[in-house]
Amino acid sequence: MEEVSADGTVEVDVLDEHGPGGAHHVYRITLRDLDSALPILTQSIIFQRGGILEAGVNGVSCEALLAIVSHRLQHFQAGVFPCPENQVAFDAVNEALQAL
Repeated sequence: MEEVSADGTVEVDVLDEHGPGGAHHVYRITLRDLDSALPILTQSIIFQRGGILEAGVNGVSCEALLAIVSHRLQHFQAGVFPCPENQVAFDAVNEALQAL
């Protein structure tokens, strides 16, 4: 298991080996309590493995996750948390969506 990111409260781990195209397909996000460091939520993200025509739909796409992040940032900007940093992130996420 490879740890992708950890900041004390959020951990992201890779749970599988490289697959088609050279990418990993299964990740686990663990959220930990600030005081006790005990896990309070664990969620897996399973990405599409192989082409849809060959393997069928079997996971989420990068585009789907980027669309979620774009939507959240758009609403932060329209709500009580607008800031230049959110706008930069929103623009970058949408540029990534267009590239994909």
